[in-house]
Amino acid sequence: MADIFELKDMAKAAVSENDHDKTCETFNLILQNSSEALSEDKEFFDKIREALKLLREYKKVSREIDTIAARRKSLLERRGDLRDEADYVNKRFDHFVERNSEKPSPRSKTNIECALLLILAIVLLASALWGWWILGVTGIIIVIIVILLIANKIANMRDLKKMIASTEKRVAEFDTELEEKKNEREQILSDYKNKADEIISMAS
Repeated sequence: MADIFELKDMAKAAVSENDHDKTCETFNLILQNSSEALSEDKEFFDKIREALKLLREYKKVSREIDTIAARRKSLLERRGDLRDEADYVNKRFDHFVERNSEKPSPRSKTNIECALLLILAIVLLASALWGWWILGVTGIIIVIIVILLIANKIANMRDLKKMIASTEKRVAEFDTELEEKKNEREQILSDYKNKADEIISMAS
């Protein structure tokens, strides 16, 4: 067994360390040499055990904080993606118009015009062959397509808003949890510092 005075010097040096892992190693080493301690030194070793327990709790809570912070960051990124998607769905037609109005190449412009002219020609030809009711049917089909597109947009926006709200609620829960864990960690650190002062006092 190491001399009690050496162990006390080790404890004094350990509590002044900013490296908690190194302090834990030193405390473990001190406790390994406590089996043959005299009864008057029992309180000193009890303080070391209590301080070691606090350090382990501090490290555990710190890991939990890191995990919560990582999950929160991931959720914030998800919320950003959902907001971008909602913005795109909300302005899909505007984006389509912008994309097709930004310096279209002569070839793509010609293709679009040709397609529209072809559709118009087919409708007019069908109307001439089978009657003008074809125009009415075409109009009804266009109205139905527009209604379906609007209904699809409304459904998508509703789902996206629900997902965004759910994500924001979870982020708020993580914020509360982080605050509680940080307060818990600060309290543990404060208790450890008090215990460290007691160890220094006993070791002097």
